[in-house]
Amino acid sequence: MDYLMKRDKRLLCLIIWIGLFLITPDIRAQEIDQVLQSIINNDQFREEEVKDETVDVTVFHEREEELKNNPVDLSVLDPVEILRLEMLERKKMDALYEYLLLYGPMMSVYELQAVEGIDGETVSSLIQYVTVSHKDRNRPLSLKELFRKPHVELMTSVRRVLQQKSGYDPDTGMSVSSCYMGDPWQEKMTLRVNFSNHLLLGVALKKDPGEIAPDRIHPFRFDDRSAFLAVKDMGWLKRLVIGNFGASFGQGLTLGGGNGSFSGPQGDFGFRPGGITPTLSTRKESTYRGIGVICDIGNTVVSGFLSMQNRDAGIDSPEASTGDAVISSLTEGGYHRTLTETEKKDAVKEYHAGLNFRGGGEHWKSGFTLFHHTLEARLLPGPQPYNKFRDTSSRQTWAGWDFQVFLPRFTWSGEISSKANGGNAMVSNLSLRPSSNVAFSFSLRMLQGKWSNSQSASYLVTSSIMNEVTLAGMMQLLLHKNWDMTFSTEASQYPWLRYQVSAPSSKIKHHLKVCFRPSKTTSMEGFMKWSEDQKDRTDKTKTGSVCFIEQITTGIQVNSAVERLTLKGNLRWLMNREAGVITGSGFLMAQDVSWWIKEKKARVTFRVALFDTDSYNERIYCWDQDLYQSFSVPAYYSKGYQTSMVFSYHWFRGLDSWIKYSRFSYPGMVVIGSGTEQISGNQKSELAVQIRISVN
Repeated sequence: MDYLMKRDKRLLCLIIWIGLFLITPDIRAQEIDQVLQSIINNDQFREEEVKDETVDVTVFHEREEELKNNPVDLSVLDPVEILRLEMLERKKMDALYEYLLLYGPMMSVYELQAVEGIDGETVSSLIQYVTVSHKDRNRPLSLKELFRKPHVELMTSVRRVLQQKSGYDPDTGMSVSSCYMGDPWQEKMTLRVNFSNHLLLGVALKKDPGEIAPDRIHPFRFDDRSAFLAVKDMGWLKRLVIGNFGASFGQGLTLGGGNGSFSGPQGDFGFRPGGITPTLSTRKESTYRGIGVICDIGNTVVSGFLSMQNRDAGIDSPEASTGDAVISSLTEGGYHRTLTETEKKDAVKEYHAGLNFRGGGEHWKSGFTLFHHTLEARLLPGPQPYNKFRDTSSRQTWAGWDFQVFLPRFTWSGEISSKANGGNAMVSNLSLRPSSNVAFSFSLRMLQGKWSNSQSASYLVTSSIMNEVTLAGMMQLLLHKNWDMTFSTEASQYPWLRYQVSAPSSKIKHHLKVCFRPSKTTSMEGFMKWSEDQKDRTDKTKTGSVCFIEQITTGIQVNSAVERLTLKGNLRWLMNREAGVITGSGFLMAQDVSWWIKEKKARVTFRVALFDTDSYNERIYCWDQDLYQSFSVPAYYSKGYQTSMVFSYHWFRGLDSWIKYSRFSYPGMVVIGSGTEQISGNQKSELAVQIRISVN
């Protein structure tokens, strides 16, 4: 009976939700952050794999800024450069490559309209990311040219949960070492200065909620800090970075830290390395701190870097036989809110060194990468069986060879990597486009047990990044000029144990997506995801230690726009099943309304979401509008509703502001969360404010 009542409520919500779009006019609307959103979507940033509810998209924004500062030169035939246009569909990239092969370098960026599938609207969206430059980049610059036209951007933001969490209240009975030492505000500030796209510098300061805040005596006491100074395109010196940077080469197997991307939805599994790029990201586990350089020597590009930084770690007693420092794990997240977390801060030094040689021609590229990692302590993980192949040595070295082959409608890429003290890995990706309406892509990945690399990037990888064989395929079909379909599947075998899996296991994933675009301002997207993973049984009394855990997720998203109004609706349903028995389900219905007001100087976005899930295991993730350069990915679980508002205002040239208020209500709860994050009551509200100042 309860199930029937829940089903009737969901049916009623669905009818109301669809009705909102039946009355929506079909008039073109202006998009916000379209390119940045495309980069994030094309990077397969999967909502269900996000660990933090508020996502820092600094790296994605920096990739967009890199395109603006170093646009793709259409006067040079370089297929790798074309792949940097991540907002383009793969079939349009192929058409652009074929055009350049047939007709040679372009004379003007507006010649893009002659490429099949690229219209005037697409050219307008690309205009700031492409160039046709016949200048000699090796010509030395004068100091006057170097320091002219500086662009300065200063951005600051604050954010907090309005209700008091138990970690801030010593009367809750928690130990002193578990209580938060600071206030509940998150504070962040970034400064970027760009001189003629040749000299760049940046500084970022960040304090997380619960950490000690700056004061008059210590105005710069921010827990997380990053900075860089970068020089670009100075003759043979293509790039010099001092400070924080990301590094990735080849297919990201040997080294893919921080700044690379995967082209997933575009119809292939290929990795796009970022080389060495400056970054203001404060995530130490995926960025480096030191010096990096890229040099163009004839037909070969040589890149190298040295990095040293302190990492948070759990310190154990020194090893009795050698007296060496021992750590149980490297801590991620960078939180230093309590005495316990502060004890792990900067506990061990970490060193990285990398070297890459790369060359090739119009139809092929090849490279060789060396990567070394040193930790001033020995890593001794727990005695669990799944840790058997974890490399506990303090010094590790990898070597990799990668290649890319480019032909019209055909791309083949791959990388082979070997570890000095044992273990090999390989990845191979193949993309075919027989016609403009059909595309196929295949990927094979093999990682041996003794091969492990925390700096390896992968689209098809587990969190352990070792002991895996995965085969994946993808098909894209243009069914009609307004209809397209994408189907992807991947199957993985794990020859050894994994976390929460006490036997060799397998995993299968399928993803079907169908898009219907009746006009340029209206689109509908339906999807279905099905995964089957082997994990340990929840009920230990039943026979067999491992069983199949299935999860099925279906959803539909509808986008429509009027001149100043944009509507976006999401409807999602999820079901979990263990050993063939349904263990829980849930649904989410979210409606976003964005409205431009006051001559498009101001914009307000509202969200109303209803959700009902059986437990936290059936939680559903869904993007939510947030501040500039940030996205919120809240977890919807239990039974309740969410309301939120984001208001942005352009005061005048060079000054913009954002404010967000969001509230979750759980009528059936008396407390939200647990431990130090527990809130008394059934409501959780958040307030965030941001100001951006830019000067040209």
